[in-house]
Amino acid sequence: MIKQQEDGKIIVRLKGTYKQLDRLINLFESGKLQKELGIPILEVDAFSVDQPTQKQQKRPKVNLSEWLKGEFTAGWQSLNTFLDPEKTLAYNTLSESEKESAEGGKLIKVEMDLGNEKTVLLNIKIQQVTKENVEIKAQLLPTGGEKYLPPSLTLARLSKSGKVSKKVQSESMDNYIQFEFTGKLGGSFGIQVIYRNAKLLEEYFVA
Repeated sequence: MIKQQEDGKIIVRLKGTYKQLDRLINLFESGKLQKELGIPILEVDAFSVDQPTQKQQKRPKVNLSEWLKGEFTAGWQSLNTFLDPEKTLAYNTLSESEKESAEGGKLIKVEMDLGNEKTVLLNIKIQQVTKENVEIKAQLLPTGGEKYLPPSLTLARLSKSGKVSKKVQSESMDNYIQFEFTGKLGGSFGIQVIYRNAKLLEEYFVA
């Protein structure tokens, strides 16, 4: 155990297995860890001692308004490109009755144990419901013939200030995870994919 003080906060570094660290993170997210210790805990994170801690990958902001015009951002494609017709229907994609809508997917590599990687699909759907409001759906889906997502894979929504406002985590037999929210024209938000010490942040705005 290593203790370090930084900006008035005490940072405690613990060494353990990924299973132990996952349990610690789950206790923190449920509020049980703070209750048991009786002290405020701001954050719990995991990283590998064999490699430098990975910095969060951050990409240029994506203009979702361009998607509504049929122009996908570089690196994004229609969901139909990635899924067969049966799966496309199963994951509630666009119907003919939905106007002012667009949906795009992007492949993301997730680093597993022993240097192995799995690829998952980040899917974003935008639908304009009024002159000022849009509905956003964010999904993570398995690819490459996999039936399920890796467990403990987190999908989160970040506000403009960087605070987590929505979050969902995959379990052992989840074939997708998702959440929906309403945004305003002119607004911006972030979608973050987290797996252990790796974080990927995609930022979006609706002009």
